Amino acid sequence: MIGDSATDWQAANAVGMPFIGFHRKPEKRMALSRGGAVPVLDSMQVLADAANGLSAQVR
Repeated sequence: MIGDSATDWQAANAVGMPFIGFHRKPEKRMALSRGGAVPVLDSMQVLADAANGLSAQVR
């Protein structure tokens, strides 16, 4: 799950779902980190690059 709030992280954590925090604002990223979310990203480019790498491996 990708979420932008501590409650998103808590919901994912409650059901054992992997979670990636995302927010562009530094103060919101810090709130996610303080809430327990790891990792917390400021750009979706990291995920796009990882997805592209996965599709290259599948071919």
